[in-house]
Amino acid sequence: MDEILESLSSSARITLDDDDLSLIHPRYADYKPKKPYGQAERRRKWVTEQKEKRCDNLILNRKIGDLECEDDSDEEDEAMAVCEKSAKKITSRNQFKNCLMMSCWLVDVPEEFATDWYYLICPRGQRAFVVASHGKTTVYSRRGHFMMKFNSALPGGNYDSPRAHTAIDCIYSASNRTFYVIDVLVWGIPLTNCSAELRFFWLMNKFAENPELSNESRKNQHKFVLLNRALVQSLPQAMDVHPVFENNEPQVDGIIFFHREGLYVEGKSLLVTWLLPFMVQDILHIPVHEAYKAEIPINYESKTAKMDTDTS
Repeated sequence: MDEILESLSSSARITLDDDDLSLIHPRYADYKPKKPYGQAERRRKWVTEQKEKRCDNLILNRKIGDLECEDDSDEEDEAMAVCEKSAKKITSRNQFKNCLMMSCWLVDVPEEFATDWYYLICPRGQRAFVVASHGKTTVYSRRGHFMMKFNSALPGGNYDSPRAHTAIDCIYSASNRTFYVIDVLVWGIPLTNCSAELRFFWLMNKFAENPELSNESRKNQHKFVLLNRALVQSLPQAMDVHPVFENNEPQVDGIIFFHREGLYVEGKSLLVTWLLPFMVQDILHIPVHEAYKAEIPINYESKTAKMDTDTS
């Protein structure tokens, strides 16, 4: 049943729940009084507790495979030993299930949002976990189901680089056979314990070093395009541009926001948030292109009429 549901999906599924993107933002639900422990407070708590999530990230790296890289950090070795017992429980069946990091709706606008958060404008498509290792590139759905296998120019993705390892978080557009890259988990070295800012810097440099990724060829049978990312302070200019992708193919699905210090974790992260394009004008008070306004559902109501400040 999971496979059938996934094959019918036209959404990138950036959010955690299957039906999130078909619902109006929770801020527009029936009014509820503000709770003392809302999204903003939980987000601050999440930031301070990130170090405790290192064990979970080490287990995630084990799911991807044995990474042949040197690490002289005694702290890393000690943490790996602590996680060893848990990592052995992972089975090969659906070993990549729920490995991807999912967002939650942006409800309370964080402090320093303009300067401490990045945004990516995401296309419509299917969320995909791409693993290049042992000379082949294998793609899995966000539930860990096999999607396809092919040669790619990613390190480890073809027989020219069988010992390298790469794992990236993407959206796949079947209409133009393109993987739009959101984030990176492994590129030669594990990066899940690195900040989003460092991961994005790493991605931009690696794509600059490997221009063949953007072209389809015998060695690279599907195109890989790195989604543009920038600080939220430049979002007003971006929301005035339409279409984002050439000939509006694929169409824009939504905007995902990353806290610059956020680690890559399995499942939902409070440091990754999501809005549909037409919601930007109400939540962030940023004007949007008329084409996005045309997507507003009939039952959509202004946040001044109804609001819910908690997504739990």
